[in-house]
Amino acid sequence: MTRALLLSLSFLLALGVTAQAPAPSAAEAVRADDGSLVVRAPRVDVAPTLDGRLDDAAWAAARPADGFRQQTPQPGAAPAFQTEVRVVRDADALYVGARMHDSAPDSVVARLFRRDTNGYSDWFTVQIDSYDDDRSAFAFALNPRGVRRDYLLSNDTQQDDDWDAVWDGAAAVHADGWVAEIRIPLSQIRFQSGTPEWGINFTRRTARLGETSSWSPLSVQDDRYVSLFGTLAGVATAEPGRGLEVRPYAVTRATRAPVVEGNPFDERAALASSVGADLTYQLGSGLTVTATVNPDFGQVEADPSEVNLSAYETFFSERRPFFQEGTDIFQTTGATLFYSRRIGREPSAIVPEARYLDAPEASTILGATKLSGQVGDWSVGALSALTARESAPFVTGEGVEGVAAVEPATSYNVVRAQRRFRDGATTVGAIGTGVHRMQLDTPSLADRLPGDAVAGGVDVNHRFGQGTYQAFAAAFGSSVSGSAASIARLQRASARYYQRPDADHLAYDPERTRLSGVSALAGVSKIRGAFTYSGLVLGTSPGFELNDIGYLRQADQIAQEASVAYTLTQPSPAVRYLRLALYQSAGWTWGGEQTLLRLAPSVSTTFSSLWSAAVSGDFRTGALDVAALRGGPALRTDPSVGVSGSVATDRRRPLRLIADGAADWRLGTTGRSLSAGLEASYRPAPNATLSLRLSGAHVSRPDQYVTTRSRASALDYVVGQLDQSSVSVTLRGDIALTPDLTVQLYAQPFLAAGRYDRFARVADPGARRPEDRYRALDATLDADGTAYAVDADADGTADYAIGRPDFSVAEMNTNAVLRWQYRPGSALFLVWSRGQSQFDPSGTLDPLNGFPDLFLAEPRDTVLLKLSYWFGG
Repeated sequence: MTRALLLSLSFLLALGVTAQAPAPSAAEAVRADDGSLVVRAPRVDVAPTLDGRLDDAAWAAARPADGFRQQTPQPGAAPAFQTEVRVVRDADALYVGARMHDSAPDSVVARLFRRDTNGYSDWFTVQIDSYDDDRSAFAFALNPRGVRRDYLLSNDTQQDDDWDAVWDGAAAVHADGWVAEIRIPLSQIRFQSGTPEWGINFTRRTARLGETSSWSPLSVQDDRYVSLFGTLAGVATAEPGRGLEVRPYAVTRATRAPVVEGNPFDERAALASSVGADLTYQLGSGLTVTATVNPDFGQVEADPSEVNLSAYETFFSERRPFFQEGTDIFQTTGATLFYSRRIGREPSAIVPEARYLDAPEASTILGATKLSGQVGDWSVGALSALTARESAPFVTGEGVEGVAAVEPATSYNVVRAQRRFRDGATTVGAIGTGVHRMQLDTPSLADRLPGDAVAGGVDVNHRFGQGTYQAFAAAFGSSVSGSAASIARLQRASARYYQRPDADHLAYDPERTRLSGVSALAGVSKIRGAFTYSGLVLGTSPGFELNDIGYLRQADQIAQEASVAYTLTQPSPAVRYLRLALYQSAGWTWGGEQTLLRLAPSVSTTFSSLWSAAVSGDFRTGALDVAALRGGPALRTDPSVGVSGSVATDRRRPLRLIADGAADWRLGTTGRSLSAGLEASYRPAPNATLSLRLSGAHVSRPDQYVTTRSRASALDYVVGQLDQSSVSVTLRGDIALTPDLTVQLYAQPFLAAGRYDRFARVADPGARRPEDRYRALDATLDADGTAYAVDADADGTADYAIGRPDFSVAEMNTNAVLRWQYRPGSALFLVWSRGQSQFDPSGTLDPLNGFPDLFLAEPRDTVLLKLSYWFGG
């Protein structure tokens, strides 16, 4: 009797516990062998209708994926509201339906803005690793107003926001939250037939809480992303889209520009039209061919204004669609072998006899083709482009007319392959690039440009310790050949300065016709956990050269870098994120001259109020600057101390402020730099954003290079005290009438001025004390204020003259863009842009008069109308 009573009591207790315990979620109940979450995409006969309701019968065929966990602010914790996602498919597309529960649906942040804007709003995102390589993914995001955003993920964590796909979605707010429905054509993602499973993840942003959650857990303390995705089953019979996608376009451009008196090539007004097309063909084997015929690579927004007084070329980002999309495969570890802005660049030849020259702004791209995709465990990519020979009519000072070649016909080529091992934890890749210039039949071309340039190498990335650690290594080589004059020009370039008189490891040879070199690096890092670190070593020989199709700032270097960081999430009720970091670096030339020793601590934090702040320091010892004297001896730099910081208010508020500043002091000298900026962003309505940024900077440098002059007994490297100031105002306005019809406004006036005095010659470039390093020069400005007469040996007579280097620059860039995506993949653009500029040698900065005068400067106005239409499945 007692035993029966105990058994009955045990049964009732067990029943009670079972009744109180929550049932396992659908996603938690289905896991792969490796423990990752699994969601299945059943095939349906009738596709769901995209209306933001999630009530079609097709959705009932799918088991929901739920059990989301926070990514921020508390990784792994349950989110404030749960999310349920269903996935189905048919023969042509993948459909994703998500219900975002919310107890206060009237507080869902549902703003309207331009497509691909990562604005302040609630968001739902699906990310699909259709190659199942744990490294790349296609991402599609939708907000409650139906605004679409898409991007690519590569190398596990790198994000490319410039990718655009043709897809559709609908969203709506309901009484229990909001719903997102997405249709992704299989033609827009890349995969191989018969792949049994794909990687997949879903993320949700709840804007008013500053919370991000995901289905397969992610963490800010883990520098992995795609490799942490869950699994999408039920896609084994999916077939990649085949066939041709064509996007023809037509452009009409009207220009009204200032006319320079006496220039026979200037036209007050001009009208031009062109047509072309982009073509995409999926081969069905995981490879895609993209081609462009007579591409229109016009940029809507100009490159930012700057005054570059350094020896190095400025790196500008790519904004041309053909080169933006799908080029992540060409990225390599440790070197930029492919820099797409070399293709179609501004012609580079100089015509010294020309007083007036009508040269094109860019080289004509006759055509370009790109192959990319995956075959098995191989990722492959190839790109080839051909630019036309460019000629320019000119007129000499004597009135003689002529035509000169300013850019040769050029073939640009790059090939890349990468092999995955251990489910993507290890990759081994190889790359090769080649440039061939044709018809170098004039001195202006042959003396300036090499005929052939090739480069290539291998890179390896290896993750181990269950993804906690990462090791990487790469080795590259290059060879450039051409006329003796063109190779001599490369030897004298700022990347290497072979002509330096104090560099025993460099040998300038004006007769050589080939330049070759190598570069290699290796490193290891810890990428998981609160405590992370990394270190690497790099060596680049003096003859290494990439700038025909790649980007190389400096050769002739040996570098070492190391960093440690400690990241905390929610360390206190007042702080939701805190990161402490320390960065150290050192550098030498190939000959052992020390060029850098730096230590940089930093702290960044986000408070529970969602204000954020950051501060960092920068400490540098004295070293040698091998580029300061533009091919002269290495110049010793003084120790310096710097600090920078920023603070930003809560982005949830209609008005958000961001303030930043930096200061740097060169110890023992008058050298210093100061900069500050203030940005205000205001949302006057749910479909509008206005922003204003004010920025200013001042640099005082006692040894800015001016010129090199020779006299009977010496070669003088002349420097001067430079005081340079700049100020700019950047205004932006975005108005979205619908998710597919938007207007963007942009304006940036920019003023900069630099004044030189206290000229000196370099007496002992390696001296540690500035007073031993320089000797003052007696420089007298001539009567018309255009040049200085310099008495270098103090004998009372001028030894040489230097042009007055002072400058005042003013620029104004303005544009307005109307975008209308009137059907998926098809768009109409109406663009107005205006450029205004002024220059004078006064060296004075006067914003109160400079800005009004700039508005009155004669403008160059352009109106552009572009229409494109997408034909595809």
